[in-house]
Amino acid sequence: MNTVHIPSGMQVLVFDDLSHQSPELTLRLDVGAHAVVILLHVGEASVITNINLVMEGDYSQAQLYAVYVTHGKGNAQLMVNQHHLGRSTKSSVVMRVLSADNSHCMYKGMIRIDEHARGSNAHQEHKALLLSPQARAVAEPMLEVLTNDVQCGHGSAVGILDQEQLFYMQARGLTLEHARKLLLEYFCVQAFDGISDPAIKKQMYAKISEHIHNLLSEKSKV
Repeated sequence: MNTVHIPSGMQVLVFDDLSHQSPELTLRLDVGAHAVVILLHVGEASVITNINLVMEGDYSQAQLYAVYVTHGKGNAQLMVNQHHLGRSTKSSVVMRVLSADNSHCMYKGMIRIDEHARGSNAHQEHKALLLSPQARAVAEPMLEVLTNDVQCGHGSAVGILDQEQLFYMQARGLTLEHARKLLLEYFCVQAFDGISDPAIKKQMYAKISEHIHNLLSEKSKV
């Protein structure tokens, strides 16, 4: 597993092709350091990604944004450990999943706040859409809090594409294919709302749009 030491300041790490690079990464953050990790996985490949965010220094913070689009018989797993050691530290994980065909996607997230990490703030958010009856998406959020004066939370939701929204958009003149594409794109790009750099956000939006277009084009041929 690779370990990256992040001094004071901000560092952005982007992994936009996990089928060829399935990182096992530990980030150790100094006082006031800020790390942003962006993960994008699309395809049938089976991948396991393990990310450890270790907020060692006081006032350090880390955010992870992930979008996984699985299809075929792909089996993707993302494991994230948010470990708070310093005081007044922050971390968050936001994940969006599209699972099609017979693919599976698993998210396991652990928030651990040590006894000296008072004033810390940690959150996890996982949402998934299933695009076929055989697709699966599972989330296992976990908390281990060893002190008071902290804020922690996690949420997970798994569902299917809203048929009422599809009907509404078709009633406004959109084709079914276009309506599906727009709804899936919007669902995914919400994962990147917290990214402050507009150039990175634009880059990720473009990649998401391209991948969803390709996915729906393939399904239309079947």
